[in-house]
Amino acid sequence: MQDSILTSDSNFIEIYVWVDKLRLRKSPDTKGEILQELDEGTTLLFLNEKSQFKQKIKLRGTVYEEPWLKVKSAENKIGWIYGGAINYEKPVFEIAQIPYETCFINFVASKNHEKYDQCTQKVKDQQLKKDARFITKTENGFEIKLLSGDTRTLQNSSQENEDFRQYEYLYYIEKLGYFVFRINFYKAGQFILLDDKYGYSKPISGFPNPSPDYKHIIATNADATAGFEFNGIKLYGFTDHGMEIFFEKEFEFYEPFLPKWIDEKTVQVSLLPVDFAKNKKQKLITIQQNEEGEWEEL
Repeated sequence: MQDSILTSDSNFIEIYVWVDKLRLRKSPDTKGEILQELDEGTTLLFLNEKSQFKQKIKLRGTVYEEPWLKVKSAENKIGWIYGGAINYEKPVFEIAQIPYETCFINFVASKNHEKYDQCTQKVKDQQLKKDARFITKTENGFEIKLLSGDTRTLQNSSQENEDFRQYEYLYYIEKLGYFVFRINFYKAGQFILLDDKYGYSKPISGFPNPSPDYKHIIATNADATAGFEFNGIKLYGFTDHGMEIFFEKEFEFYEPFLPKWIDEKTVQVSLLPVDFAKNKKQKLITIQQNEEGEWEEL
């Protein structure tokens, strides 16, 4: 969440965008020139001017009848936004937990691989049942019913060679619009995000854990012992060019577990020493976004 943009003029108040990609327009009309596209949670300064008319607009399935409001953005752009897309109270972000967090916590405490596998399998079964309206497990893979009405098929291959491929369904990040799968290959594996509307997929380096404002994802993967996959941390952000890596760190003697968002700009990750690492102890690292917008380890 951005810092306050209030001026010394106490007659103006801050208001908050509650829908994503709200358009700031030059005139109070849906056909007005677009000055800026605003993210959910953006803070604006209300300039105490409303349109003399109200307009009916449907937002997230509900029809609102509200006037347009004249506002100023943090980038000092002045324009109009639809009043139905605004809250007058500052939103509070909840720290989301991925479904496998309890499994990770217990593994960090016990390092019992058998119990960890049992725990994660139980969660996979629960997630498959919870998301049955979208995900169907078949004899040879999965069928995904997309929001567009189309169906996407993920096909396993059981050949005992480099063509071996087995899919696992992990969970659904509904606010980001992604189903999370893992593909197990002959020697290694790959996590993927599958778009819930059109079915296109993109690779990601581990269990994705979104930030409280859903503008970033941290992914951790532990594979220092086997050495077939990336063993480390990658932090992604969403830009006009898609999903990009903002921070990356690979480890030799540690495996990362339990990423925990403290707020939308700070995340902590537990590092467990591998068995062959002598004189190494478990530690906690903090990754934070600085004033320049760059992510760095503290």
